[in-house]
Amino acid sequence: MKLFKNRKEAGYLLAKALESYREQDLIVLGLPRGGVLVASEIASFLKAPLDLAFARKIGHPLQEEYAIAAVSENGYLVGNSRELEITDKKWLEEEKEKAIAEIKRRRSTYLPQRPQPVLTDKIVIIADDGIATGLTLQAAIQDIKSQQPKKVIVAVPVSPKSTAELIADQVDEFVCFQTDPDYLFLGGISAYYEDFHQVSDREILDILLS
Repeated sequence: MKLFKNRKEAGYLLAKALESYREQDLIVLGLPRGGVLVASEIASFLKAPLDLAFARKIGHPLQEEYAIAAVSENGYLVGNSRELEITDKKWLEEEKEKAIAEIKRRRSTYLPQRPQPVLTDKIVIIADDGIATGLTLQAAIQDIKSQQPKKVIVAVPVSPKSTAELIADQVDEFVCFQTDPDYLFLGGISAYYEDFHQVSDREILDILLS
Protein backbone atom coordinates (compact mmCIF):
# COMPACT_ATOMS: atom_id res chain seq x y z
CA MET A 1 0.00 0.00 0.00
CA LYS A 2 1.39 3.39 -1.03
CA LEU A 3 1.00 5.82 1.86
CA PHE A 4 2.69 8.87 0.37
CA LYS A 5 2.71 10.47 -3.05
CA ASN A 6 6.33 11.57 -2.59
CA ARG A 7 8.82 12.83 0.00
CA LYS A 8 7.39 16.35 -0.21
CA GLU A 9 3.95 15.13 0.86
CA ALA A 10 5.45 13.00 3.65
CA GLY A 11 7.37 16.03 4.91
CA TYR A 12 4.28 18.22 4.89
CA LEU A 13 2.29 15.65 6.89
CA LEU A 14 5.11 15.37 9.43
CA ALA A 15 5.24 19.16 9.65
CA LYS A 16 1.53 19.28 10.46
CA ALA A 17 2.10 16.72 13.21
CA LEU A 18 4.82 18.98 14.64
CA GLU A 19 2.83 22.20 14.35
CA SER A 20 3.04 22.92 18.09
CA TYR A 21 6.76 23.69 17.60
CA ARG A 22 6.13 26.39 15.03
CA GLU A 23 8.33 29.48 15.43
CA GLN A 24 10.08 28.10 18.52
CA ASP A 25 13.86 28.15 18.90
CA LEU A 26 14.50 25.09 16.78
CA ILE A 27 16.44 23.77 13.82
CA VAL A 28 15.53 21.03 11.35
CA LEU A 29 18.26 18.64 10.18
CA GLY A 30 17.79 16.41 7.16
CA LEU A 31 19.80 13.25 6.47
CA PRO A 32 21.08 13.35 2.89
CA ARG A 33 19.93 12.56 0.46
CA GLY A 34 16.21 11.74 0.65
CA GLY A 35 15.77 13.10 4.14
CA VAL A 36 16.58 16.60 2.94
CA LEU A 37 13.38 16.74 0.88
CA VAL A 38 11.36 15.73 3.94
CA ALA A 39 13.23 18.12 6.24
CA SER A 40 12.77 21.02 3.83
CA GLU A 41 8.98 20.77 4.08
CA ILE A 42 9.13 20.60 7.88
CA ALA A 43 11.48 23.58 8.15
CA SER A 44 9.38 25.68 5.78
CA PHE A 45 6.12 24.95 7.60
CA LEU A 46 7.59 25.49 11.07
CA LYS A 47 9.50 28.61 9.96
CA ALA A 48 12.78 27.09 11.13
CA PRO A 49 16.29 27.02 9.67
CA LEU A 50 17.28 23.96 7.66
CA ASP A 51 20.64 22.22 7.90
CA LEU A 52 22.01 18.71 7.44
CA ALA A 53 22.86 15.81 9.75
CA PHE A 54 25.57 13.57 8.32
CA ALA A 55 26.34 9.93 9.04
CA ARG A 56 27.70 7.12 6.87
CA LYS A 57 27.43 3.37 7.06
CA ILE A 58 30.46 1.12 7.27
CA GLY A 59 29.99 -2.12 5.36
CA HIS A 60 31.26 -5.57 6.35
CA PRO A 61 34.81 -6.17 5.05
CA LEU A 62 33.63 -9.23 3.09
CA GLN A 63 30.19 -7.94 2.09
CA GLU A 64 30.07 -4.17 1.78
CA GLU A 65 26.29 -4.03 1.34
CA TYR A 66 25.85 -5.45 4.85
CA ALA A 67 26.30 -2.53 7.24
CA ILE A 68 27.95 -3.34 10.55
CA ALA A 69 28.28 0.23 11.82
CA ALA A 70 27.75 3.90 11.07
CA VAL A 71 29.78 6.97 11.97
CA SER A 72 28.68 10.58 12.41
CA GLU A 73 30.27 13.83 11.29
CA ASN A 74 32.11 14.23 14.59
CA GLY A 75 33.20 10.60 14.85
CA TYR A 76 30.46 8.96 16.92
CA LEU A 77 30.34 5.26 16.01
CA VAL A 78 27.39 2.93 16.53
CA GLY A 79 27.00 -0.59 15.26
CA ASN A 80 26.23 -4.25 15.60
CA SER A 81 28.09 -5.16 18.79
CA ARG A 82 28.64 -8.80 17.81
CA GLU A 83 30.10 -7.82 14.44
CA LEU A 84 32.27 -5.09 15.93
CA GLU A 85 33.74 -7.50 18.48
CA ILE A 86 35.15 -9.74 15.76
CA THR A 87 36.08 -7.01 13.28
CA ASP A 88 39.73 -6.03 12.91
CA LYS A 89 40.14 -2.84 14.93
CA LYS A 90 42.74 -1.31 12.62
CA TRP A 91 40.52 -1.89 9.58
CA LEU A 92 37.52 -0.42 11.42
CA GLU A 93 39.45 2.71 12.40
CA GLU A 94 40.61 3.18 8.81
CA GLU A 95 37.05 2.81 7.52
CA LYS A 96 35.82 5.24 10.14
CA GLU A 97 38.34 7.86 9.04
CA LYS A 98 37.40 7.33 5.38
CA ALA A 99 33.73 7.81 6.24
CA ILE A 100 34.40 11.01 8.17
CA ALA A 101 36.47 12.36 5.27
CA GLU A 102 33.58 11.64 2.89
CA ILE A 103 31.15 13.36 5.26
CA LYS A 104 33.36 16.46 5.32
CA ARG A 105 33.51 16.40 1.52
CA ARG A 106 29.73 16.24 1.34
CA ARG A 107 29.27 19.11 3.79
CA SER A 108 31.65 21.26 1.75
CA THR A 109 29.70 20.31 -1.40
CA TYR A 110 26.23 20.95 -0.02
CA LEU A 111 26.99 23.76 2.41
CA PRO A 112 30.17 25.53 1.28
CA GLN A 113 31.46 28.16 3.69
CA ARG A 114 28.80 27.23 6.26
CA PRO A 115 30.07 25.82 9.59
CA GLN A 116 28.25 23.13 11.52
CA PRO A 117 25.18 24.63 13.23
CA VAL A 118 25.18 25.39 16.95
CA LEU A 119 22.66 23.03 18.56
CA THR A 120 23.16 23.81 22.25
CA ASP A 121 19.84 24.60 24.00
CA LYS A 122 17.88 24.31 20.75
CA ILE A 123 15.02 22.00 19.84
CA VAL A 124 16.45 19.76 17.12
CA ILE A 125 14.23 17.90 14.67
CA ILE A 126 16.01 15.18 12.69
CA ALA A 127 14.14 14.12 9.56
CA ASP A 128 14.55 11.30 7.07
CA ASP A 129 12.37 9.71 4.40
CA GLY A 130 12.17 6.47 6.39
CA ILE A 131 14.22 4.12 8.55
CA ALA A 132 15.47 0.62 7.80
CA THR A 133 18.22 -0.58 10.17
CA GLY A 134 18.53 2.84 11.81
CA LEU A 135 22.33 2.73 12.07
CA THR A 136 23.01 6.07 10.38
CA LEU A 137 20.21 7.74 12.29
CA GLN A 138 21.54 6.43 15.61
CA ALA A 139 25.01 7.78 14.83
CA ALA A 140 23.52 11.17 14.01
CA ILE A 141 21.45 11.13 17.21
CA GLN A 142 24.48 10.42 19.41
CA ASP A 143 26.40 13.22 17.73
CA ILE A 144 23.55 15.70 18.17
CA LYS A 145 22.90 14.74 21.80
CA SER A 146 26.57 15.34 22.62
CA GLN A 147 26.00 19.01 21.74
CA GLN A 148 23.44 19.40 24.55
CA PRO A 149 20.32 20.46 22.67
CA LYS A 150 17.18 21.31 24.62
CA LYS A 151 15.22 18.52 22.96
CA VAL A 152 15.79 15.95 20.21
CA ILE A 153 12.89 14.90 17.98
CA VAL A 154 13.03 12.34 15.18
CA ALA A 155 10.42 12.66 12.43
CA VAL A 156 10.10 9.95 9.79
CA PRO A 157 7.17 8.65 7.74
CA VAL A 158 7.84 4.89 8.05
CA SER A 159 9.93 2.42 10.03
CA PRO A 160 10.03 -1.25 11.00
CA LYS A 161 8.52 -1.65 14.47
CA SER A 162 11.72 -2.90 16.14
CA THR A 163 13.78 -0.03 14.75
CA ALA A 164 11.12 2.51 15.73
CA GLU A 165 11.21 1.25 19.32
CA LEU A 166 15.00 1.42 19.35
CA ILE A 167 15.08 5.01 18.06
CA ALA A 168 12.22 6.17 20.29
CA ASP A 169 14.22 5.13 23.36
CA GLN A 170 17.09 7.40 22.32
CA VAL A 171 15.22 10.68 21.74
CA ASP A 172 12.75 12.94 23.51
CA GLU A 173 10.03 12.55 20.89
CA PHE A 174 9.54 10.18 17.98
CA VAL A 175 7.02 10.96 15.23
CA CYS A 176 6.29 8.20 12.72
CA PHE A 177 3.11 7.43 10.79
CA GLN A 178 3.66 3.76 9.97
CA THR A 179 5.54 1.21 12.10
CA ASP A 180 4.93 -2.19 10.56
CA PRO A 181 6.19 -5.43 12.11
CA ASP A 182 9.58 -6.27 10.65
CA TYR A 183 8.25 -9.18 8.59
CA LEU A 184 5.65 -6.89 7.00
CA PHE A 185 8.00 -4.05 6.13
CA LEU A 186 7.30 -4.55 2.43
CA GLY A 187 10.91 -4.99 1.48
CA GLY A 188 11.98 -1.40 2.00
CA ILE A 189 11.09 2.26 2.38
CA SER A 190 10.40 2.80 -1.33
CA ALA A 191 7.33 0.53 -1.18
CA TYR A 192 5.49 3.20 0.84
CA TYR A 193 5.90 5.91 -1.82
CA GLU A 194 4.43 6.41 -5.28
CA ASP A 195 7.49 8.46 -6.23
CA PHE A 196 10.76 7.47 -4.56
CA HIS A 197 13.24 8.71 -7.15
CA GLN A 198 16.97 8.82 -6.53
CA VAL A 199 17.74 12.26 -5.14
CA SER A 200 20.61 14.05 -6.85
CA ASP A 201 23.17 16.43 -5.39
CA ARG A 202 21.68 19.13 -7.64
CA GLU A 203 18.26 18.66 -6.07
CA ILE A 204 19.71 19.04 -2.57
CA LEU A 205 21.69 22.12 -3.57
CA ASP A 206 18.59 23.72 -5.07
CA ILE A 207 16.71 23.18 -1.80
CA LEU A 208 19.51 24.55 0.37
CA LEU A 209 19.95 27.61 -1.85
CA SER A 210 16.24 28.42 -2.10
